[in-house]
Amino acid sequence: MPYDNESEAFVGSTTIVRCPACRQMLNKWEASFGNFRVAKRGMDISCTYDFQVVVSKRFRDVYDAHGMGGLVFRDLPGDAEFWGIMAEQTVQFDAQRAGTKFLDRCEQCGRYEAVIGTKPCSLLPGEHVPPNGFVRTDLEFAAGDNKGPLLICGLEAGGTLKESKLKGVLLFPVEAPELRE
Repeated sequence: MPYDNESEAFVGSTTIVRCPACRQMLNKWEASFGNFRVAKRGMDISCTYDFQVVVSKRFRDVYDAHGMGGLVFRDLPGDAEFWGIMAEQTVQFDAQRAGTKFLDRCEQCGRYEAVIGTKPCSLLPGEHVPPNGFVRTDLEFAAGDNKGPLLICGLEAGGTLKESKLKGVLLFPVEAPELRE
């Protein structure tokens, strides 16, 4: 599917690079946010339609106060009260176990139009999630510009997030090899 309109978080950005064949964004995680401003200001963590995860000052304060690690905070030039986040470390998702489907591979850039299927959310053997940290999956799920990795936190970080009662935090279990032993 061609993408004629810029993605939500990147309106006004001049740094978007797209595949000439399929029109998918090739530099989504490095592109500038332009003048993006968070609409739902009452949420401490939320996601744009194009799967950019944004967090509030309150989220960042909890993250810093509890010594969590693994996230990169990116400034939103149009909104000083929020940040875009991405986990630095990548872990391998067990696509076979989840029955993940890969649809319409672009011959030029090698990306798929859609990657569907995340349940059960399971990591390959040998992968590790830091107890008080964050990682992201190697696969990006959904379709088109909406694709993004799963953001996974360790058990200690998850407990802290739950206790802090941040608005918008949704926690689901992940089957990681070290948790099954």
